[in-house]
Amino acid sequence: MKRFGLTPLLVLAAVATAMLVAASYTPVFPGDRALAGFIQAWVPAGAWAQAVTRAAYAPWVYAILVVSMIGAFRIAGWRAAVAMAVTFFALEYSETALKEYIGRPRPGPGMSGFSLPSGWALLFGSTVGLLGVLAWQHARGTTRTAYVAGCAIVLATGLKARVVLGAHWPSDVMAGYLLAIAVGLGAFELLRSLEHRGKGRGHRA
Repeated sequence: MKRFGLTPLLVLAAVATAMLVAASYTPVFPGDRALAGFIQAWVPAGAWAQAVTRAAYAPWVYAILVVSMIGAFRIAGWRAAVAMAVTFFALEYSETALKEYIGRPRPGPGMSGFSLPSGWALLFGSTVGLLGVLAWQHARGTTRTAYVAGCAIVLATGLKARVVLGAHWPSDVMAGYLLAIAVGLGAFELLRSLEHRGKGRGHRA
């Protein structure tokens, strides 16, 4: 089974970290207003966006986790499924602390709380997003295409829903996706490295 590679993983983690650090110094990134305006002009807000948002709450989000773990297991084995679960719950419980530490206000007037990273993006990035990357790396043929396309559609729909509702800037959602995927891939590669070390020690014994 192919490894994702340390260099791409470090680049992904560096970009996510840079976005989190930069967001603590500015309430909006260059291009956020223009992209948000474009999305809001062309994508109508409505019940669909509320439904997509509710998917990040119990019980729906846990069903999505289970389905994504099954997909990860089929594509890349039990370590992928375990890494996904660990990442999901770690980000679920650290979301509020991350937002409060960064302190970026929400774009919508009168909206409470902080916006970066998007909690929706953290949860869906650690499930659907991670599944898409695992499929890109480990699946082949039509299976790969189906997984990657399906995951991309879900993530794009989530970004549009959170932006049209005025809850997040596009960068809030993208930062959440990147952070979740980087953490998930890191956990997966760590588990695989531990396995290889264990096998090496067994052979030497």
